[in-house]
Amino acid sequence: MASSRPDLAQYPTGFTILRIFQAVLSIIAIVVTSFTINAVVLPANCLLIVASSATLLVSLWGAFAHLSFSRLFSFRAAFALDGALALLWGASTAVLGAQTAVIWIHGSDYCETNKCPDNLMVVSRFYAYIFAICFGLGIIGLIFSIVTLVFHGVASCRQHKYNQIGMNKEAKPIDIAPKHPQDSTAYQGAAGYQSLA
Repeated sequence: MASSRPDLAQYPTGFTILRIFQAVLSIIAIVVTSFTINAVVLPANCLLIVASSATLLVSLWGAFAHLSFSRLFSFRAAFALDGALALLWGASTAVLGAQTAVIWIHGSDYCETNKCPDNLMVVSRFYAYIFAICFGLGIIGLIFSIVTLVFHGVASCRQHKYNQIGMNKEAKPIDIAPKHPQDSTAYQGAAGYQSLA
C-alpha cells in the first residue's frame, strides 16, 4: 500500500530554493527591523521579528530535510507550520502597514506645522523609510509563505493521484500457462516409441 503522506520527491522543483530564499529574507528582515526597535518598540516590529525568526527556523529545517536529512521531514508538521507562518506574516504585515502609515503621516505633518530641528526631520524620515522597507519585506515574506503553501498543496495532490492509481480498475483473473506439461511423467519404456519396421 502506498504511503498516505507526500514524499519529498512529490514536491515541485525549486521548493528547496524557496526555503533558502525564505531563510535569507528572514535574516534580512530581522536585521532591518532591529533598526526600528532602536527607535521605538511597537507591536508591529516585534511581530515582524517573531515572524522572521520563526520562518528562519522552519525554512532551515525544511531545507536541511530536503537536502540531506529526509527522515526529519514530516508533511503534516511542515504544512501546519507553514500555515501558521502565513497567518503570522499576514498579521505582522497588516499591523506594520497600519503603524507605518501613522508614522509616515504624523511624522511629516508634525514637522510641517511645528518648527522641527533639521535633525528631527531627518531622523523621522529615516525611520519612516525603514518602516516602509520592513513593510515591503513583510509583503515579500507573506508571498513566500503563500507560495510555500501552494507547493504543499501541489505535493498533496500529486500524492493523492499516486495513491489512486489502480483503484478504479476491476480485478480480472489472470490466466497463466503452466510451466510444465500436465501429461504423465511415468516411464513408458519402448512402448512410447513406434517401431521402425
